[in-house]
Amino acid sequence: MTAFSVESVTPTAAAAGGKAAVSYQAVNDAINSVLFDGRHKLAPVYLDIEGEAEEEIAALLNVPAADCGRVIAAGAASSLKWNAGDPFSWHLGELDAWDELDRPGAPPFTALLAALSLAAERMRADEEYSAQNYYERLFEVLGVTSESRKTSLRANAKSTRPLWLALNFWLQEHDFDFGRPTAKRINDWAYASYALSQALVRDADRKRLHGLFAQFGFAAHETLTDAEMTLYLHEWMGGASPSAWLKRIWNTPDLRPRVAAAACAELEAWEGDNAVQSGPQRRRLSWAASLEVFPRPRLRMFLSAAGEGGGETIGLALSPDAPAAARAAFEDCGDGLWLTPSSSGEVSIIEPVQDIALSPLMLAAFELRSPAGEFAFHRAARSIVPLVKLDTGAFYREVSRVSFLRPHLVLCHEKWTERVTQLLTLNARKGFRCWTPELLPGLPEDWVLFSGVEMLRASASSVGDLQALIPLAEGVALEMAGGLKLSQGIWHTGAPPEITATAAAGPFRLELTDPHGTVGDASETANASCRLTLEARPERDAANFTVTALAGGRARRDTSLSLRSASHPRRLPDASQVRFYRAGDGPAGFLGAGAIADPLRPGLDVLGLHLRGPWPAAIETAAGLGPDQGDLAAGEDEVPAEHTSVYRLDKALGLQETCVLRGYHSWDCQPFNSGDDRDGDMWMRCTTCEYRVLTRNRGQHKKGQLRKGAGKTTTAAKPPGMAPRAGAAAGPDLILDALCYLGAGSWRKLQDLAGSDSRSPLEVQRFCAAAVALGHIDVSLDPRLRAPLSWIVAPPVLAFNGTGQAFLAGFRNTGLVAALDDRLGAAGGKLTRMDQPDAPAALMWGGLTPASARDAVAGLSDPHGRPITVSAGFTAAIASQGPDADALASAMPPIRLESVRDLQRFDPGSGSWRKAPAIDQRGAYRGDYGGRRYVFADENGQQREGSFALVKLMAARAAGLRLHGYNASSRVFQAVLGCEPPGLYQRALVSASGLMPETAGGRLSYRGVAPADAALILSKLYT
Repeated sequence: MTAFSVESVTPTAAAAGGKAAVSYQAVNDAINSVLFDGRHKLAPVYLDIEGEAEEEIAALLNVPAADCGRVIAAGAASSLKWNAGDPFSWHLGELDAWDELDRPGAPPFTALLAALSLAAERMRADEEYSAQNYYERLFEVLGVTSESRKTSLRANAKSTRPLWLALNFWLQEHDFDFGRPTAKRINDWAYASYALSQALVRDADRKRLHGLFAQFGFAAHETLTDAEMTLYLHEWMGGASPSAWLKRIWNTPDLRPRVAAAACAELEAWEGDNAVQSGPQRRRLSWAASLEVFPRPRLRMFLSAAGEGGGETIGLALSPDAPAAARAAFEDCGDGLWLTPSSSGEVSIIEPVQDIALSPLMLAAFELRSPAGEFAFHRAARSIVPLVKLDTGAFYREVSRVSFLRPHLVLCHEKWTERVTQLLTLNARKGFRCWTPELLPGLPEDWVLFSGVEMLRASASSVGDLQALIPLAEGVALEMAGGLKLSQGIWHTGAPPEITATAAAGPFRLELTDPHGTVGDASETANASCRLTLEARPERDAANFTVTALAGGRARRDTSLSLRSASHPRRLPDASQVRFYRAGDGPAGFLGAGAIADPLRPGLDVLGLHLRGPWPAAIETAAGLGPDQGDLAAGEDEVPAEHTSVYRLDKALGLQETCVLRGYHSWDCQPFNSGDDRDGDMWMRCTTCEYRVLTRNRGQHKKGQLRKGAGKTTTAAKPPGMAPRAGAAAGPDLILDALCYLGAGSWRKLQDLAGSDSRSPLEVQRFCAAAVALGHIDVSLDPRLRAPLSWIVAPPVLAFNGTGQAFLAGFRNTGLVAALDDRLGAAGGKLTRMDQPDAPAALMWGGLTPASARDAVAGLSDPHGRPITVSAGFTAAIASQGPDADALASAMPPIRLESVRDLQRFDPGSGSWRKAPAIDQRGAYRGDYGGRRYVFADENGQQREGSFALVKLMAARAAGLRLHGYNASSRVFQAVLGCEPPGLYQRALVSASGLMPETAGGRLSYRGVAPADAALILSKLYT
């Protein structure tokens, strides 16, 4: 990558060993080409250069690896301008010019930041940590001996902060293709802190953390919060595994957040296979949950293991010494237990879910082992279970302890309800709600759930179980939540986050500043908690900000915030990664988008509603199509395949020996050693259930603190005054704009965005299905054509429907729609916006012909340079080129399912599923085996797997019935609800009107379908 220079004369650095000088530009280019070549994609990237990166940079500069640091330092020193007032003025000029040109290539100031990090690394040899110590090392690195120059460096250190922030923003706007930003304020050193964040935890230290991951049973690529990781680091640092250096910086409280952040980042990148340990690999079992409030309240809970999504782990068994609660929970699992991966592959669920009794499971401490003993999955019972909301999506994940300001669910046994309510009332944000099993289906008997929990301050309670509700974070906590989050540190311009911060005491202030230091929005309070609500402002699109929390008049914590929309979209994948459908070339390309193995084979390429390739010469009308195709059954929505089964809600009886029901533990406290801080955090472990807690009071109740039945607390009697979080939900149009910004992604990412406002799984499914059917995105399926894997935004198409109206499909943003409307309006077109439930609004233009529309949009393209094309006859083309049902059946891969749980058989006559004892006759079946599976069994007992639409179609054909029909008088094509036509036939029928089908009476009605097109589709599906 080439750095941009604003000066014709480039600074030079004296090379080691008497060789020719190395220019600053050459040093900067060498660092950029190594650090930002894609090797750190989605992984943390640090400017503390060492190891292989150091050797590669030295090779590019033609110097020995041992001299690389000196050359980088010399290059940075040569770029400083001592006669300009600010020695960093040249770099600030480079930054401005780079910004004006929309940041071409990698940053032009990387080498300077690397030199600043080198100075922080030199502090490792010292015992003292102070800003003074850092600057002394910086003077040594840059070779500054003059007192006046030292003073100038100190006085202008603030000029380096915009450079660090610009690096973070650049990595963010490239969606971490070159790495995740790691430069942040980690203590009260306003400017040196950023360099320190790069150098404290070096590569060798990060590798040592792998032992911690193995010791505590973490899974590869698992995600933890910084506060939760701090819990494990506290215990790990007391052993022999950490280096003396890690222990030294851990004993400095200001530096602990940096170590915790490095550990979290390393865990996300950890492959899980490079930590040596004896015995079985231990994995934690944790709760995951989703809370649906509309249209009916419902809690869904699943006990899962992170990172086990690579395949099924079958035949798990309880340890022989399992307690009574565990035996009661699993007593009906006669065929054994197993873990099956979720559709996203991020977690695995303990099966068979419907045979596991939830109430005793909540009380059970147990261990499950795999048949060969290579894995052990363990769980400790907890009377209070906090779960934190994931950054995207509607799911919550169990955590050891709550964090400040983040949304949580809190499960607790009914015996703890009063004490938990008191603690939350005095320390959590207003607006949390308590649910009982009578109000919330899915909640186990004898338990309650608190929703909407956001902790603003920490209680001083010493009760062991309540420690789970006391945040551990020290100093200032800063959190951005709500809105529509697109990626780490990036929110949609139309739905920015709410920013909240808390500290030990006020006054408190939050500021939003731009890269030039100009303060925009701000909020100030005399309390210890503060919030800043941002409004959606179009002028802030593609802008980068810094959020700063100031306590006691000093900046204590900051973070980066970028706002984006489809007006400035990410780059699309290169041409080799683009996927498209192909009609007329076999059923696989008709059902899902993919790469074409033989591009020379005849076929009609389909990208959204854009047709490319041989156009069908004629569309013939099938004979025998009457005005009505008979009466269709009324069906029901096919619920999402993920997490459909639930636990049995049995009430636990005769289990009074559990700590949860007793309401107390028998604590074994970590002993004090010589030199330990009496006020420091220490571990306690229950000798009965092995529950562990980190506390400062070692289980001893002090006067005024919460204890069983006491109802008192040392926190202030007045509850915190921060109002509940407020903000408008991101509607379907905003979510589509977010997709157009991202350009492509995994199916999980699409589901997360669609569910960002806690929509129900059914609402999420409907939006995703609408985005595909309307031609906004194309979707690739897994090899078995069973489940979506990834998506990509289709090119913009102005498609004409069966009534002569033109509608916009594929990519769209505000500017493109405005430009399109101007041109079409000049040609006589009139725009009508039609809102749709759970789908983006349809943009329709009347008064046009395909010819006039082509002339009007000539030369108009989207931000990716893709021209707007005009499509007419899409429904006819797909109806003509689409495969028949026999071909679709041949695409369904063979499978043999035995002992399927929750087995049901589809009844085509009623359009519903009915329980079945076994797959023992011809028909369509569904059941749980490694997730929801759909199969069709023929008359010979052969099973084939497919989507729910395909297996239902095959079952109807076998029974001589139809799930689809057509009314010629109203030009409406109908389908039983939950029996949508497969593959591109669904898109073809939607394109006939440009609108999603109406739902009424258990049927789907596709409007504006021409008789000839309906005849062709019906004949291919049923003839």
